[in-house]
Amino acid sequence: MAEETKKYELTSKSRYWYGHTLYQIRALKAFADISAGKLGGWIEAEDNLSQNGNCWVDEEAKVFDMARICDDARVSGFAQIYDHAKISGKACVCDSAEVFGYAEVRDNASAAGQAKIFGEAVVIGAAHVCDDARVYDDALVCDEAQIEDNARIFGNAMIRGGARIRDEAMVYDYAEVFEEGSVFNRARVYGRASIYGRAMVYGDAFVFDDAMIFDEAKIHDKARVFYDTRLFYKEDVTKAIGMHC
Repeated sequence: MAEETKKYELTSKSRYWYGHTLYQIRALKAFADISAGKLGGWIEAEDNLSQNGNCWVDEEAKVFDMARICDDARVSGFAQIYDHAKISGKACVCDSAEVFGYAEVRDNASAAGQAKIFGEAVVIGAAHVCDDARVYDDALVCDEAQIEDNARIFGNAMIRGGARIRDEAMVYDYAEVFEEGSVFNRARVYGRASIYGRAMVYGDAFVFDDAMIFDEAKIHDKARVFYDTRLFYKEDVTKAIGMHC
């Protein structure tokens, strides 16, 4: 790209970071809310940050390896993006969050706190991952879903709609939580289980196999729901229950 069309340059100020030499960037012209001459964060090469769009790496954020920031995405704070990770659209990664492996954060999605998104996980839509949450393997978090606290989403799990996973809850394998479903405390949802509607799974409850919990059902305490069980309406379950349909 011709020098006169570039929006930023690599300065001579560098630092060594886990085997990589990173360079601080400086804006060559004003764009979005960035003024000409503004110093930004640290990248390894121009391949890490597109010269097009309004994307930017700010503050002490670092982008290296084959990671790519493009479109109007922003990376700031002490965030780190590396390996083959990609941040695009209007996505935002801030604070001390990390995105690595082949993971993607795009659209209007965000990652904050000390969240980690890795493997081949995808966080899209307006989804938000924060605190010490982890999203990894081939997990998908989309729409307006929120993953908070120390929650873990992995395997091929899908969290979508307005679902909320928080505390030390885990959702994994091929499980799905969607609509306004929520999983919290130390609950586990796995296998091919589905939680949706306004259903809640919490306490030390486990929902697994092909179980489906929906409407306003509540599964809590030390409940175990499995096989092909269907619980709905306003059912309140605190014990083991499993049946074949």
